[in-house]
Amino acid sequence: MEKPVGFDESEIASRLNHFLLTWILPRDLGAVYGEAATMRMKRGRVRLPDVAFISTERLASLPDPHPAIPTIAPDLAVEVLSVSNTRAEIRQKLREYFESGTTLAWVIDPLTRTVAVYEGAPEEPVRVMQENETLDGGKVLPGFSVPVAYLFPRPKK
Repeated sequence: MEKPVGFDESEIASRLNHFLLTWILPRDLGAVYGEAATMRMKRGRVRLPDVAFISTERLASLPDPHPAIPTIAPDLAVEVLSVSNTRAEIRQKLREYFESGTTLAWVIDPLTRTVAVYEGAPEEPVRVMQENETLDGGKVLPGFSVPVAYLFPRPKK
């Protein structure tokens, strides 16, 4: 069961959407979706990644107009953790994304202010980016980068 994105988690997703759109739109690379975009995975389950990027090439495979719930997995799937998310739940989502065609996933943890990067497989992240590092788009979005710190609101004093 999908859960609504929380207030603080939505701010993080919005920040990432901004940086992705700023990079993707001028290059006409595809589309960026927010937490309300429904996508049917390979085995039929509907998922709503907090942020998703789908390339122009893959979008072209969909009928026009696009169905309300297209059968497509994002090239990049992003989940922003909330306190109610379990490890098993996130592992299941990642497994479904990768089985359905996702090649890059980021799991953003607001508590630790980190981003776990998964490439091609859901088992273990290939790296965990700290707040003082820069996240990049890998093979999915070559040339894209954003300081991890920019994804999070300033810590409360």
